[in-house]
Order: sequence, then C-alpha cells, then structure tokens
Amino acid sequence: MTHITASNSTTATWNCWNDTGTATSVIDTTWGCWANSTVTTTATTAGSATTWMQWMSDGTTSGTYVVTQPAQLSKEQLAVVKQQQAEFNKAQAELQAKQKHAKAKAEQLLVEHLTEEQEKAWKENRAIFVTAKSGRRFKIREGRAGNIEEINAEGKAIRSFCVHVEPYNVPDADNVLAQKLALEHNEEALLRVANSHPITPYR
Repeated sequence: MTHITASNSTTATWNCWNDTGTATSVIDTTWGCWANSTVTTTATTAGSATTWMQWMSDGTTSGTYVVTQPAQLSKEQLAVVKQQQAEFNKAQAELQAKQKHAKAKAEQLLVEHLTEEQEKAWKENRAIFVTAKSGRRFKIREGRAGNIEEINAEGKAIRSFCVHVEPYNVPDADNVLAQKLALEHNEEALLRVANSHPITPYR
C-alpha cells in the first residue's frame, strides 16, 4: 500500500490501490496486501501480510495470524438445523396462506359495498369513483400511499391525497373501503389529516 504524502496527494485512489512503487514502509500494493497468501504473517511483518488472513484471524495467536476454518457440524447439530429450517418454512407457508385468505375476504367485502358501476370500474381498472356529500368527486386507486385523487368537472385529477388505515399491512381492498366510507360520510375529517399535493398539469 502506498502512503499518499503532500508530494503525491493527487494520486488516484485506483493507482494507490495498485501502485507497486518504492514505498518502503509497506512493501505490497493494497490489493496485494489483501490477496497475497504467500506472505508469512508475523508481528514484525504484519504490514505485508494478506489482509484477508488478518480479517479471518481468530485473535488467539500472538505474532502469527491464523485463519479460522469453519467447524463441521455434527449429525445432531445438522438435524437441529434442518428441523429449524423445516419449522421456518412451515411458518412462512402458513403466513402466506393467511394473507391470501385475508386478501380474498377483503376483496369480497369491498365489492359488497360498491355500486354496479363502481364494481365494474374496480374489476376493470382497480379503481373506483366516489362522490362526497360536498359534491366533490374522488378517484380511489388500489393501494394506500397517495391513492386518492380529486377529480374536476372535466374528469381531470387535480389533487392527490395520502391518508390510509393502520396497521400498514392490511389488505389494499380493506384500505380502499375505509377511504371510500370516510369520503362519503366524513370527508372533512379525512382530508384534514391527509397529506395533499396539487397535480399539475392536470391528468
């Protein structure tokens, strides 16, 4: 590794990494110091030792760095690892099955609260249009972050709103249903806590 001094401070990092110059304090390049496995590593020559060997040192030997090899698992230990992996895989499969079931129930519940026109729009475009008591129209897209848009008389989206239910991992259909009901029955309260951003140009 070449030490950069005032006289060569403009040396590129790559050159410093590969430089095999005349520096005497450290005899190898940075790369050579990292990868050179032919150097005998002792307390007096640690600077020229392979960095990888120093990285892997078990720290128990004075003067000489020792690479620690991973121990082989016994049959009993291997059986425990396999059992733990099997239990983890089973738990993951059960979680995925529950999530799939919850998503299907949420989808069914949402559809039950939609008009025929909204249901058609949801199945075709994964979005519904809602008219609040104020007369303002909103488009709710599948999702939760910024998925509510206010629609003007020309049908253009003019503003987006980000407000969703907690916890964050509920199915999207549940979140859309909550947003729909809130806009229809308590528009002011919902929009008061929502993050709002204008959409320009209108889309």
